Amino acid sequence: MPTASPTRESLGRLAAARPVVELAAALEKHGAATASGLWGSSVGAVAATLHSSMRRPVLLVCGHVDESDDIADDIELFLGTRPDVLPALELSGAFGSASEEQVANRMQLVARLAGLDDPKQGGRGVPTSVGMPEMPFIVAPVQALMQPVPSKSQLDQLIRTIRKGQSLEPEKLIVWLSEHGYNRLDQVEVPGDFAVRGGIIDVYIPGEFEQAGDQVGLTVRFDFFGDEVESIRTFDLSTLGSGQTLDQVRLIDLRGKFDDYESTLLLGHLPENTLVVLWAPLEIAEQAKSYLDRLPESVKGIYPLAAILRAADRFARVELSQFDSAGVAIHSLVDKHRDVPRVRLPIRSIQKFETVAKEALKELAEIAQSADVTVFCENDGERHRFTELLDADVPGLRKKLRLELGYLHHGFIWGEFSGDEEQGRK
Repeated sequence: MPTASPTRESLGRLAAARPVVELAAALEKHGAATASGLWGSSVGAVAATLHSSMRRPVLLVCGHVDESDDIADDIELFLGTRPDVLPALELSGAFGSASEEQVANRMQLVARLAGLDDPKQGGRGVPTSVGMPEMPFIVAPVQALMQPVPSKSQLDQLIRTIRKGQSLEPEKLIVWLSEHGYNRLDQVEVPGDFAVRGGIIDVYIPGEFEQAGDQVGLTVRFDFFGDEVESIRTFDLSTLGSGQTLDQVRLIDLRGKFDDYESTLLLGHLPENTLVVLWAPLEIAEQAKSYLDRLPESVKGIYPLAAILRAADRFARVELSQFDSAGVAIHSLVDKHRDVPRVRLPIRSIQKFETVAKEALKELAEIAQSADVTVFCENDGERHRFTELLDADVPGLRKKLRLELGYLHHGFIWGEFSGDEEQGRK
């Protein structure tokens, strides 16, 4: 009979821990709370726990672009599935300077949130894109949230679905591709290219697709018979040979320009029961201001942090901080005129281990005397080598540890205190 992994078990124990239960209860009752004491990868662990225990979609906002992928890695470790990361477009004077992959991934995410993949929401169920889970989990640097996304009413102008058997003049598809940021070549080479050979149109679509495998983006071939789409297939980029048959494919505008259209915030597409989590709110405020200050005047349509916080006001909201931020919370997030619950989480940092393996293992053994310890190894080879070191240098220690495959960016200790006794988990 299969058993839960140590990470899943740890998540369950975190969800049952008194401070986390108090935090979830405060959010359910008051719709707002703050929690301090977080350290390292505990941010991902706590956010994943709230997502699982409260059964709510989550939007986690952080202050740095490069931090979002690390947090997503940690959340994936604890949840078993990777959250969506909203990419921040690299703007340098015009929206069109952003990479096609960034634009495509943002548009795919917006389309899924808007229900374009869900027939129950009036969507058309396009199977070539990665589907939106029932309870989405999105990690977004504040810079990405400040950048506009198209409203639901405008998506039809920016997204086109091509179906097998559809009546469509090839010339009209060529014009649409050209007008929406695709580059015409004799043969496709990189995402964003398309090529025409008689009644065949090859398109290299940027973004993440289930059918693409290890390839970045999806290469698709539209074969026309007159003014009808006779077939849609994937094809091999090196041999140009046709592959898997598809019933329909979604094409996405790659220009990333929304100044000509009605734009909105991503928060406008989120479910009503979403939990908005702000990690290090003061850092978010500082980075949002710095981002606005750095943008050239030619870039228009960027939302200030105040607009994001106003939009977040309709959701349950929680601030996660390392230190207690009483009295200095972002004023639009938590209403300073009401008593917002504050929870202190029993999390501590792990001291840096010695660089000499034998000394580091001795330090690990000391921690294991008073704590349940999980050590994450990136692969089986690393776990095997670590096991050999344990057996050779600290016999018996291996039985006290949980060795699990995975990658945790920054270790932490979760401690519940009772008198002089301490229980901790890394």
